[in-house]
Amino acid sequence: MENKYISVIVPIYNTKKYINECLDSIVYQSYSNFQIILIDDGSTDGSGEICDEYAKRDKRIKVVHQRNMGLVNARKKGLYEAEGDYIYYVDSDDWIDKNVIEKFMSLVDTTDLDMISVGIKREYGSGKTQIDLESFESGFYNNEEIREKLIPHLISTDKFFEWGQHLTYWHYLIKKKLLQKNLIKVNDQIRMAEDVACVYPCILDSNNIYINCGVYYHYRQRSDSMKWTQRPDEYVNLQKVYHVLKDKFLVQKEKQELMKKAKYLLLFEILTSVPEKMLFKVNTFPYNDFPYNSKIIVYGAGLFGNMVVNALQHNHYADIIAWVDNNYMKYQKEGVQVLSPEKLKILEYDYIILAVIRADIRENIRSSLYRNNISIKKIIDFDLDKINQTPLPKEFETDLE
Repeated sequence: MENKYISVIVPIYNTKKYINECLDSIVYQSYSNFQIILIDDGSTDGSGEICDEYAKRDKRIKVVHQRNMGLVNARKKGLYEAEGDYIYYVDSDDWIDKNVIEKFMSLVDTTDLDMISVGIKREYGSGKTQIDLESFESGFYNNEEIREKLIPHLISTDKFFEWGQHLTYWHYLIKKKLLQKNLIKVNDQIRMAEDVACVYPCILDSNNIYINCGVYYHYRQRSDSMKWTQRPDEYVNLQKVYHVLKDKFLVQKEKQELMKKAKYLLLFEILTSVPEKMLFKVNTFPYNDFPYNSKIIVYGAGLFGNMVVNALQHNHYADIIAWVDNNYMKYQKEGVQVLSPEKLKILEYDYIILAVIRADIRENIRSSLYRNNISIKKIIDFDLDKINQTPLPKEFETDLE
């Protein structure tokens, strides 16, 4: 069979609501000579039947139906079926620009690249969009430049938490040989950070990478996606991610800095998925110390803000006077008692906790508070020294069966 150069792999599980938009964006690319592999991972909502209908109309499409084995296993199955020299993973609730494969082909046709990075746009149900800006300039990076310019900044350790470069599959076109080497080491049970456990090692093994700062991938923000749900085994799965990264990082010349980045990544994942393991467990971790029984305003009503409120209510460390967020109207419509930040002018409190995990958003909130003459002494933010000095929980250093 003719070499397809690129295989686009779509793992699918119960995304009937979104799958047509996803598959149409792939099928109607401006460049057509590539393979499409759809892995139906035990869908029960009719997604598999939609895949079969597309396959009947397009000979490039291969559909594999399997019992529900999880996302990592579906990625591995797609890789096994792939005929292309390069792999591009697309999540079934997202979509891509019509010329992204053409962009990829124009590069791999002329240069023996290991990876190509592209920009992404977050798509919200409200119609709001957000472009994740690249930290690196567009262009070709050889192995030496990867080591000197990219690897030190893939995860920032002078802020918490900030990506220098996103490490999700759909951010990259990856040479099949690199994936075959590294994906096999990722445990099938891992759900959170499963992409980082493979993509980071692929970057370390790359001889060259091309970064294209153009935005070609559309990442749908869903409140019911796996990132927003929790399973009882999540903590153990994060330990598995750590061991994959640790095995890879400790044989690198940059091992000390890489292990620090691994700790930052895992602390971030713990705080966003199983926060009870860390949040306020070590004194006031991850925040600057503040007195017991203080009167607190919680600023931020997103996923992490909910976790902060729940943790404070559970351990009774502080008295929550109010909960504020710039999107307070949205939360009020959902029945959550979230107030406008304007109410800070009339509330009596000791401190404001910035309950947002992204460093850039916390910085914006801090700036707005300063403009409203709120003293820096009243703002409780993440304590970088405390984060640096706090090791991962002891379970992460024990051997896994």
